[in-house]
Amino acid sequence: MRHKTATLGHKVDGFIPKEVSSIAVVSQQDTDLVISLSPQPVGSVFGIVSDSRTGVPICAEVSVLGTPAATSTDCSTGYYSLALPSGDWRLQFRSESHYLESITQTITATVGVQLNTHLDSAPKTLLV
Repeated sequence: MRHKTATLGHKVDGFIPKEVSSIAVVSQQDTDLVISLSPQPVGSVFGIVSDSRTGVPICAEVSVLGTPAATSTDCSTGYYSLALPSGDWRLQFRSESHYLESITQTITATVGVQLNTHLDSAPKTLLV
């Protein structure tokens, strides 16, 4: 049997990437490999979403563009919170009867950043 070695790199969102080298590869033989990844340190972004005209907290969805990360505000307080790895993230705020708003926010590990936003009301259309 011929033996070869390989290097395997593994990257998963939210974890520190890891490369494993000198993996023995044998023709016609299965090999199990367990790779332990460490979670990336995270920071957070939190705040209140409200109506720009009235200042009243609103129900909204807060999502991080390009990722599955999302949360909803508490409808009575407008409060939201998301834990994210360090980096620049584009947050999108969406609420019924309001215009969308997207804001880029820098997140630093172990730091919480307050980001309050006020959404403008969209015009109401009456269909007759």
